[in-house]
Amino acid sequence: MLNIKALTKNGLQLLDMHSHTIISDGSQKPKDSIQMAKKLGLGLCITDHNQIKGSLSIPKNIFTLYSSEITSSDCLDLLIYFSSASPLEEFYKKHIEKNRINEFGFKFYKTKLSTLELIDYAKSFNALVVIAHPYASYPKKSYSFFNKNKELLKKVDAVEVLNAMMSEKANKKSITWAEELNLP
Repeated sequence: MLNIKALTKNGLQLLDMHSHTIISDGSQKPKDSIQMAKKLGLGLCITDHNQIKGSLSIPKNIFTLYSSEITSSDCLDLLIYFSSASPLEEFYKKHIEKNRINEFGFKFYKTKLSTLELIDYAKSFNALVVIAHPYASYPKKSYSFFNKNKELLKKVDAVEVLNAMMSEKANKKSITWAEELNLP
């Protein structure tokens, strides 16, 4: 099973665990994100919305967790990480691809899967499940959803606490919430 404490390897100190490319709502091609990570000496997780092509394009010489940001039918985003490419591909083909809802105007493609289904499917693949940007604006405000559905908190592995798209106030609230939950 993937262990969140084992995210450093070969002296790697920094890992960008939430990065998007033009495959979803990012501004760079995957190859440009990969080049930047190499230049900066960073590990990189490409977590395009409900897509895996970018994640699978990361070469072996860059530390990564194979990943995607999956949107549930409840409009919540979960960052889901795998230790290798094959379980990500299998998970995607078995559960995500057939359940994507193509949306007009954006490349988010939320799924027909509930948050509970999504977490349970990911866990059946020994994936690491992280609540993304818990203090984002409605409807993506996962903090409110999980506080109403506390039993689901037992199934997640971590809370994203630093997100460049969130305000400093939202990030501080995320840190406090993760500490209260005793989650990384």
